[in-house]
Amino acid sequence: MDTKLDLMRTLEQLRLDNPLLTPQQMAAWDRWTIDEFGLPEELLMENASRVALDVLRERFPRVGAPGAPDCLEGKRVLLLAGPGNNGGDAVALARHLLDNGAVVLVLTTKSPEAYKGTAQKHLEYAQKAGVPFGFIQIADWLRPMDQLPEEYGAADREGFCDIIVDGLLGTGFSGELRDDYKTWVQAINKIRDRAFVLAIDVPSGLDGSTGKPSPVAVRAHATVTMEAAKTGIALPEAEPWVGRLEVRRIAIPRAVRFAQPVQRALLTDAVASLVDTPDPAMHKGTAGRVCIIGGSHGLTGAPVLSAITALRAGAGLVTIACPGGIASEVKNGQPECMTLPLGEGTVLVPEMYSELEERIPGFDALLLGPGMGRDPESARLLKRVLAQENRPPAVVDADGLFHLSQRPSLLGMLTDRDVLTPHPVEMARLVAAVDTMDESSAMERYTENRIALAEGFAERFAPCLVLKGAGTVVAQKLAGNDDPTSFLCPIACPELAIGGSGDVLAGLIAALLGRNDRNSPPLPAACLGVYWHASTGRILGRSVPGRGAMAREIAHALPQALKELIHAHSQGHHDHGRGLG
Repeated sequence: MDTKLDLMRTLEQLRLDNPLLTPQQMAAWDRWTIDEFGLPEELLMENASRVALDVLRERFPRVGAPGAPDCLEGKRVLLLAGPGNNGGDAVALARHLLDNGAVVLVLTTKSPEAYKGTAQKHLEYAQKAGVPFGFIQIADWLRPMDQLPEEYGAADREGFCDIIVDGLLGTGFSGELRDDYKTWVQAINKIRDRAFVLAIDVPSGLDGSTGKPSPVAVRAHATVTMEAAKTGIALPEAEPWVGRLEVRRIAIPRAVRFAQPVQRALLTDAVASLVDTPDPAMHKGTAGRVCIIGGSHGLTGAPVLSAITALRAGAGLVTIACPGGIASEVKNGQPECMTLPLGEGTVLVPEMYSELEERIPGFDALLLGPGMGRDPESARLLKRVLAQENRPPAVVDADGLFHLSQRPSLLGMLTDRDVLTPHPVEMARLVAAVDTMDESSAMERYTENRIALAEGFAERFAPCLVLKGAGTVVAQKLAGNDDPTSFLCPIACPELAIGGSGDVLAGLIAALLGRNDRNSPPLPAACLGVYWHASTGRILGRSVPGRGAMAREIAHALPQALKELIHAHSQGHHDHGRGLG
């Protein structure tokens, strides 16, 4: 079996199964489905309303034996319907809720006669089914059900509601909210502690591309988004508004994903399909040989953390190549790790390359940078290692990235088999160096749209980029593609926000590279490493609550995290940490 092709096919399948769309791309999928495939928009809206109903049923499960009242029977539901298709989804949902025994009231932002197209058709259906309508402009938000018709009983009209459905604005919203919408959004947020808030497709006021409120947005308890996650609502920073994210299919044909392909995707528990099954005949020499080149005076912990991680991730042999003057300190208490003392000093210098040159081809992966220090002489050694023609794939991290930013020409020595793992400050430093701008301006670009920043960098440079942070982005331009392929890991774990966490991730990715064919693209290994690392943070959140974990505990928890990841995938739970359905 060609492992290289097998991994890339698996990664391609993950991209197709979990695409990450911009609002414009979602609109193109809708249009293709309607115009080219022939499915009526009316059907898509009906399907959207039914999956929203499913989410509410799951939130309010049936209590009692079979035959007990429906879980939504008697629930008072206030649905807010804007004039677009998002409002049409809410109106169609109101009809289903009414049929299931709920007490519903739809508040519209315009008179019903002003609704157009498919939304207007579903509004007519709802009116014929007996759904009551009111006007949002006169809503008393402390007693929203007061607009119910007189024939409803006192219990139904007593004022408050159990559920609020936000269908004011959809994914097409951009810019800044009008004053009237700001008022409605703020009113919803003030009463969300009394009622369950479900947003349809995207919380009103939230930009579907950036995940930023404009300037306020509905703070939903859950958001049901149709067919595929949208970039903005999948970002971890959008969670205060999105709540639990539910992605539900609405029968857009799978053919659309091929006819209108997107290069962004979401990482989920399905990355477990990238985990290889160990060969029963494996021995330490075939399980991956990793060499970590780093360490300097006062910076011996970083390479050790990376080495421990590589072993925990399954590497067969791990060697730390470090200055001879600190080799004993590096080796102390770490019997599983080998050391390769270089020279006699405490700083990596180019003269040490002669002791590395013949050894480097014998390794399956290199990790360059942990604890290397920022001495200019170390940069000269780094250059010689990168220039070696027969070297294995390399992960460049920490001080290795600093040297790249000080000498941008070194970026041209990296290949499409290598991986860069910068955190936001390191990324800003790299961008500032290659685009000749100040670091604060580069950081602004990161803050505005870090996915676009990562993709832009991957467009220009060969290595796979792992842009770390809350919502790590993995991006690389693959041969034959016009645009970079990028994956978002939407898990954000405060437990991982500690010194040494990056050394752990670098060691993990190096171990995964070491098990691959050295000519394989590193994108699958980087995606698996990033999600595996993030999933470990969730385990630490359970076992060491309150951010008390240390970096070495991240490394030691990796095997358990992988076990849980594989189990979740085998059960069909493709969760991404926030409820991907």
